[in-house]
Amino acid sequence: MDNLFLSSDFRVEILEYEKVARDFGKELEKEDDKNIFFMAEQLQFSDDQMETWRREFQRIEEEVDEEGFEEL
Repeated sequence: MDNLFLSSDFRVEILEYEKVARDFGKELEKEDDKNIFFMAEQLQFSDDQMETWRREFQRIEEEVDEEGFEEL
Protein backbone atom coordinates (compact mmCIF):
# COMPACT_ATOMS: atom_id res chain seq x y z
CA MET A 1 0.00 0.00 0.00
CA ASP A 2 2.91 2.36 0.76
CA ASN A 3 4.33 1.93 -2.75
CA LEU A 4 0.96 2.65 -4.34
CA PHE A 5 0.62 5.95 -2.51
CA LEU A 6 4.31 6.94 -2.72
CA SER A 7 4.19 6.56 -6.50
CA SER A 8 1.59 9.37 -6.44
CA ASP A 9 3.59 11.49 -3.97
CA PHE A 10 1.59 10.63 -0.86
CA ARG A 11 2.91 9.33 2.47
CA VAL A 12 0.44 6.91 4.04
CA GLU A 13 -0.06 5.54 7.53
CA ILE A 14 -2.24 2.47 8.07
CA LEU A 15 -4.40 2.64 11.21
CA GLU A 16 -5.63 -0.38 13.15
CA TYR A 17 -9.41 -0.59 12.74
CA GLU A 18 -9.81 -2.13 16.20
CA LYS A 19 -7.96 0.75 17.86
CA VAL A 20 -10.05 3.37 16.05
CA ALA A 21 -13.25 1.57 17.05
CA ARG A 22 -12.08 1.41 20.68
CA ASP A 23 -11.17 5.11 20.65
CA PHE A 24 -14.74 5.91 19.59
CA GLY A 25 -16.23 3.45 22.08
CA LYS A 26 -17.64 1.18 19.36
CA GLU A 27 -17.80 -2.60 19.13
CA LEU A 28 -15.96 -4.15 16.23
CA GLU A 29 -18.45 -5.94 13.97
CA LYS A 30 -17.53 -9.21 12.22
CA GLU A 31 -17.68 -7.67 8.72
CA ASP A 32 -15.65 -4.63 9.83
CA ASP A 33 -12.39 -6.60 9.79
CA LYS A 34 -12.37 -6.16 5.99
CA ASN A 35 -11.98 -2.38 6.27
CA ILE A 36 -8.70 -0.49 6.34
CA PHE A 37 -8.25 3.00 7.75
CA PHE A 38 -5.36 5.12 6.55
CA MET A 39 -4.11 8.68 6.65
CA ALA A 40 -2.38 10.13 3.60
CA GLU A 41 -0.20 13.24 3.44
CA GLN A 42 0.48 15.04 0.18
CA LEU A 43 4.24 15.31 -0.38
CA GLN A 44 4.19 17.43 -3.53
CA PHE A 45 2.78 20.91 -4.00
CA SER A 46 -0.08 21.41 -6.44
CA ASP A 47 0.31 23.73 -9.44
CA ASP A 48 -1.83 26.32 -7.66
CA GLN A 49 0.34 26.16 -4.53
CA MET A 50 3.49 26.57 -6.62
CA GLU A 51 2.03 29.56 -8.48
CA THR A 52 1.14 31.21 -5.15
CA TRP A 53 4.71 30.59 -3.94
CA ARG A 54 6.18 32.05 -7.18
CA ARG A 55 4.06 35.22 -6.86
CA GLU A 56 5.08 35.67 -3.22
CA PHE A 57 8.76 35.11 -4.05
CA GLN A 58 8.56 37.61 -6.92
CA ARG A 59 6.87 40.18 -4.64
CA ILE A 60 9.65 39.79 -2.06
CA GLU A 61 12.32 40.16 -4.76
CA GLU A 62 10.69 43.36 -6.04
CA GLU A 63 10.56 44.81 -2.51
CA VAL A 64 14.27 44.10 -2.06
CA ASP A 65 15.06 45.78 -5.42
CA GLU A 66 13.08 48.86 -4.39
CA GLU A 67 15.10 49.16 -1.19
CA GLY A 68 18.27 49.76 -3.19
CA PHE A 69 19.84 46.32 -3.19
CA GLU A 70 21.42 45.22 -6.41
CA GLU A 71 20.74 41.84 -7.96
CA LEU A 72 23.56 39.35 -7.65
